[in-house]
Amino acid sequence: YARHLRRSRAVCRERRDALLAAVKRHADGLLEIGEADTGLHTVAWLPGGADDRAVSDAAARLGVHAAPLSAHYAGTPSRPGLILGYASLLPEVIDRAMQRLAAAASGVVRGARNGSGGGQPAAPP
Repeated sequence: YARHLRRSRAVCRERRDALLAAVKRHADGLLEIGEADTGLHTVAWLPGGADDRAVSDAAARLGVHAAPLSAHYAGTPSRPGLILGYASLLPEVIDRAMQRLAAAASGVVRGARNGSGGGQPAAPP
């Protein structure tokens, strides 16, 4: 059992590191990852004022599941964000998904800044 746990921790660490690298490569300045030292998922913080539900919907249209943090609050969260699971994804899948998530988030955030009410994501890479 201990061997299984060591292997599982190593696999999750590799995938977490892939997620952090993908955010830096594709979404630097757009998504901010909270403490991600352990676990199977993490929170990706969006810029203040962003609509996390709109980003989640836009990402889903591009084939990426990123749950809006606001869906898990009884009230209004202090900051918008997305819940990103990574434990079951291979590093190369994480990178491709982050490209699409960044395109979705960028379109929504850009649309909100321009006053168009949400925007559409850019075409996926």
